[in-house]
Amino acid sequence: MRKIFLPLLLLILPLVTPAPTISVAFCSSGFRIIVAPTTSGVIYVGAGLYDLKPQNFGECIAMFDPPTQYARFYLVNSSDAYYLGGYYEYGTENRTLNEVLSTVERNVVPVLGNHSGDYVIFSFKNGTYKIPVKELMFYLWSDSLLDHLVAFPSGMGIVIVPAVEIDAIESNFTIMRKPGKQVDKTLIVFNVTYHVFIGYLIMINGTAIRWETQKVDRMNLTWDELSEMFNKPLYAFYFDGKTLKSYPLIKVKLSWIGNAFHLSPKYEFINLAPSYEHMTTQKEIKTKTLSPNLISETFSTSIHSTNLTSSPLTNHTVQNSKSEIPKLTSLLLILLVVISVSLFLKRR
Repeated sequence: MRKIFLPLLLLILPLVTPAPTISVAFCSSGFRIIVAPTTSGVIYVGAGLYDLKPQNFGECIAMFDPPTQYARFYLVNSSDAYYLGGYYEYGTENRTLNEVLSTVERNVVPVLGNHSGDYVIFSFKNGTYKIPVKELMFYLWSDSLLDHLVAFPSGMGIVIVPAVEIDAIESNFTIMRKPGKQVDKTLIVFNVTYHVFIGYLIMINGTAIRWETQKVDRMNLTWDELSEMFNKPLYAFYFDGKTLKSYPLIKVKLSWIGNAFHLSPKYEFINLAPSYEHMTTQKEIKTKTLSPNLISETFSTSIHSTNLTSSPLTNHTVQNSKSEIPKLTSLLLILLVVISVSLFLKRR
């Protein structure tokens, strides 16, 4: 009886196995990124995540999750942009970062640019810088950032970065079924809509310089539109009055993550700038490369000067070695003659 029952069971099981399902959280997530120059001559980039909580009547309340906010600091000069380090703002401090900041920080006064026609103009006490809009547009997340670029002096030019806060919060999630390209296949289309808030920071002069949100633009963007917006990295610029150099700092990456048929959006903040340690290492390598040349030049100069200087000991040694050569030659000739004579007499 067991032999008959087992095959029947195996035939029935595939018929009662449930179809695979994908679960998506009703309230999902979002992210925040803040970019601002500092009065210490470095650039601050803070980024964190939203955690949406379901409330009554199916409403999702956006709650920013402070422990996820990570602060990054960058140094920009005429050569490149360098990542100094970072820390979780609601966690423990980064002592290594503090030590690095103490070596690079300096007092600067950031200046808000004036977007006028085809140029963005930055006015400082020691001069004015005019940058063509067409050179900046390619690198900015949004056209509106042209009115909110901030600069501070560095070396023989200025460092430029947008002063902005962007919050992207998921507002709607829909699933649509479409016929697949193959027979008996179904295509599942996910569509996510975001409320995007762009806040522009202004500088308040008083006992201290701080940043406050002056204006907020609100828009609704789909997943594809938001992905296209952040397809560009965040750039900082260096302008010496003639040439504009662009340096990528960070990339906001949007993707989907699936785990055991659970699908959810994923937001990553990827640093693109080389570390400040790389900069110092390169300087050390350059110094070490130059050092042997300097030593070699000094050493060869010493030899050259020694040869030019008359040395009694050297002259005496050379003269003695030359005078001994004829004496040795004559002695060898006498010895050969004596040996030849002795051999001749023995034969007689």
